[in-house]
Amino acid sequence: MEVRRGSVEERPWGATLGAIAARRLTGQVTVADRATCYCIAFADGHVIAATSSHPDDATLGLAIGAGIVPAGLARELTVMIATQRDRSDVDIIARHIGLDDTAALLLRRRMVAHRATRSFALSNGRFTFDDHMSIPISPCCELDTRAVVYRGARHHLVGDRLLSELARFGSHFALRKEALDSLAQFGFGYREAPLVDKLLAGVALRELEHARELDQRSVYAIVYALTACGACDARSDGVVAPPPPRPRPPPVPSDGFAEGTVRGSPLATSQPLSGMGRRKLIAELERRITAGADYFALLGLPFAAPRADVRNAYLELAKQLHPDLGMRNEHALRVFVEVGKAFSILTDVARRAAYFATIGRDDGGDAVPETLDADADSKPAVPRTITAEERFRRAERAMGSGAYRVAIDELETALQLDAEHATARAMLAWARFCEAPNKADVAARTREILKQAATAAGDPLPLFYLGRVERILANNAEALGYFRRVLAVDPNHAEAKREVRVLERRVK
Repeated sequence: MEVRRGSVEERPWGATLGAIAARRLTGQVTVADRATCYCIAFADGHVIAATSSHPDDATLGLAIGAGIVPAGLARELTVMIATQRDRSDVDIIARHIGLDDTAALLLRRRMVAHRATRSFALSNGRFTFDDHMSIPISPCCELDTRAVVYRGARHHLVGDRLLSELARFGSHFALRKEALDSLAQFGFGYREAPLVDKLLAGVALRELEHARELDQRSVYAIVYALTACGACDARSDGVVAPPPPRPRPPPVPSDGFAEGTVRGSPLATSQPLSGMGRRKLIAELERRITAGADYFALLGLPFAAPRADVRNAYLELAKQLHPDLGMRNEHALRVFVEVGKAFSILTDVARRAAYFATIGRDDGGDAVPETLDADADSKPAVPRTITAEERFRRAERAMGSGAYRVAIDELETALQLDAEHATARAMLAWARFCEAPNKADVAARTREILKQAATAAGDPLPLFYLGRVERILANNAEALGYFRRVLAVDPNHAEAKREVRVLERRVK
């Protein structure tokens, strides 16, 4: 049943979504202009699903843009998605390129976030709120609406529109003290702390034009989101009396985050993870990671908990961490990656068995449990050493899901076990290139490592990565040359064939 209808021009769009979150409504918003239609589903005030008719919001396009799906697979997957209408786009992509459950969930959440925030691009149109949801809902995709508002304002209120929308709220802004504990839910980190201090004292809109803490767009978007969601009071006249000074909390410690190690030290989970605010949760998880907690303790579970409990614990944490809506918060992203590793290892029978064997040695030779899972049907696995080749295969799976940090960890460990593993060295260079925010800065070093690996390795993978590097840097002729060299070594290399077909049309 339709509950309310209105126009986008009535008030800032963020205030409409903020009101839904504040009232903890369940239902669906449909907003459209003459060209585009967006639907956002809410449960208890949280965004749980979103659809978009904008051509740039197709699942495959988002996956390619995020580096999860190689561009060379676009045509093949487009055909599969068009012909397999009984399955979701994410399921088709995940099965075709081998995404695990963690990576597929992250893609779904990214997709929901992207489509929901795109609704801010509409400057006019009509919306309705209905208590019935008609769009498909995927489990475990809940996103905090406050983070959606911040990201939508920052990325889609373009030109002078962000400032003009902010001015509609008022000319003076003051942060409510009781809102301090909710700042992390917007996706803010400690880089925003100086601006938060100003807002606590009250700040005029004209003063924000000269703020130096962050770039101008981020400053306006932060104040817009806080005000739209009721965390900031806004007024058009008068000055808010400054509250007593409040000391800024210290940064969440990030030192001691060991890369490429196996978590295996026993650690008592003295404080349960449930019920924590997002900031406290991230700090507690980083403390456990730094202390070397085993993966069960990291998830807040007793040692050797069954896979079903691991899955439930991970999904509860995923609902709170939201790295896809808080990319500025490096701590949240790093914690989420480590939690994802724990989930993927402890829910896979073979990897779980290998993990038990490893921490059994690290804990001084304690026996590996006879039954690894209460819900496992397989026989107990024989303890064994995790080899460099197994680390390399893990990295391959991580690269396929776009988890570059995880792949780098695995590859660095593989090279510690086998320094002569040339293919692992090549993949490590490629993973670091993919993760680098400015790829031109690392291109020369990446080329050098890949060319050395191409000489030492017995397969064409380094040449293939060289082709990918040059294609990303828009050096199409050089890229085409490398992909042709791959085919000279391996005529059946499917991805190289696709790349050649695409580049031959561009290079004349």
